[in-house]
Amino acid sequence: MKKSSFLVLLACCLSTFCIGQTDQKKNKDSKSDQWEVVGQQQILQLEELVRKAKVDNDVKTLGEIFADEYKGLNQYGVATTKVGAIANWANRKNTTIVLDSVTVTLNSKTTAVAQGLQTEDGVQMRFEHSLVKQGEQWRIVSVRQKLIEFKGTKGI
Repeated sequence: MKKSSFLVLLACCLSTFCIGQTDQKKNKDSKSDQWEVVGQQQILQLEELVRKAKVDNDVKTLGEIFADEYKGLNQYGVATTKVGAIANWANRKNTTIVLDSVTVTLNSKTTAVAQGLQTEDGVQMRFEHSLVKQGEQWRIVSVRQKLIEFKGTKGI
């Protein structure tokens, strides 16, 4: 009798322990998912901010978003640094920039990649932005763009 009571008590203790472990894992997973969802939202907002800054020729905002070590490769194969990229947008007059199908992949709490489609005045391209989180701010470290379809002779 004592042996069976002990086994019942042991089973109850183990089941309580297992349930507690499951709840802790659920809480841990939800916290893990939470930082990922927040990071994705922050980067999507940043992508819209970049789009708007380009349309408005807001080089100050671009300077704050582009990391100092920024490297870019535009849709025409021209490589740029932060200074060069900002200079390109200082006097450029885009009437429209449309982002589409933007996805964000967080590799860690401080690194991510945003990819999507972008149309600048009718020129369609794919883009990929590599981002790092510096302090509380996400910054774009590198940009790669590739034309999807190009008809015409529009230059840089």
